[in-house]
Amino acid sequence: MSTVQQRLEAAELSFGHGTDHAFDEAVWLICSAANIEPDLIDEATWDVILDHAQISKIESICRERVDARRPLAYINQRMWFAGHEFYVDERVLIPRSHLGEWIDDCFAPWVDAGDVRAILDLCTGSGCIGVALAYAFPNAQIVASDVSTDALQVAQVNVQRHRLEGRIELLRSDLFDQFEGRRFDLIVSNPPYVGQPAMQELPAEYRHEPNIALDGGADGLALINQILRDADRFLTDTGVLVLEAASAAPALKNQYPHVPFNWLASGGGDEVLLIISATELKRLVSSKRS
Repeated sequence: MSTVQQRLEAAELSFGHGTDHAFDEAVWLICSAANIEPDLIDEATWDVILDHAQISKIESICRERVDARRPLAYINQRMWFAGHEFYVDERVLIPRSHLGEWIDDCFAPWVDAGDVRAILDLCTGSGCIGVALAYAFPNAQIVASDVSTDALQVAQVNVQRHRLEGRIELLRSDLFDQFEGRRFDLIVSNPPYVGQPAMQELPAEYRHEPNIALDGGADGLALINQILRDADRFLTDTGVLVLEAASAAPALKNQYPHVPFNWLASGGGDEVLLIISATELKRLVSSKRS
C-alpha cells in the first residue's frame, strides 16, 4: 500500500475523480487489481496476500496512472455516483456532480416528489444523473438528453445495466431543440460551466475528459444562460429547474443580482446548485426581454 501511495505522491498527480488524495487512490487501485470491492474492505482485507498476477496488474495500472496521467476511473471503466455504479470511458465526463448529494432527498423541500411524473436530465453525459433520478423518483418517467452521440452510447450502457429501459428515454438534443411541446415537472442539469481561464489551467487528468463536457465559454455561463432563458417553456406551471453552476456561481450571481435563486451548498460549504421555479424563471425571462 505505502509503495503505491508513495509512487502516486511522487508523481504529483491531480486527484478529484473519485478520490481526493494519494492514499485513497492507492486503496482503490489495489482493490481494483485484486478484485476486491472497495465498499467491502474490513480489517481482514489488509492481511490478504496478493498473488503474482495481482501484483503485476497493480504495477500495470500504477504505471498507466502515473505515466499517462489517466484517471483511475477510465482505467477501471467504472465509477460510483449517488450510491450506484456506472460504466465510464473517455467519451463522457467522470461522474462527480454535486447533484449526487441532493438526489436521494429529491431536492426537498423545494420539490414535492409525489407530484413529479416527468423529469428531464439535460446534458446527461454518462446517464448517471438520469439513472439516480429514476431510483429517487420511482413514479417518474425520465428523458436523458445530450448533444453528444458518443455520450449517449455510454448512457445507453448504463441504462441497460440498471434495467431502466422502460423508464429512461435517451434523446439526442442540443439543449431544448428536440423538446418543443413537451413539459416536465423537474429539469435537472449539470451543463459545462468551466470558464476559459480555468480551462487553460486544467491538470493533465482533466484533459482526458471530453472538452465539450467542461467548456462553458468565457465566464462559464454560455450554456447556463441558454438554459435559464429557455427552461420555463419546458416546465409545468409548478415545475422546478435544478442547475449545477459550481465554479460559475460567482459570475452567475453578478449577472443576475436580483434573481431569487435558492442556492444549495456542497459538503465543503460552497454554493454549487441553484433551484428556481417555473414562475420565477418566467419573471427572469420577462425582465431580460423588457
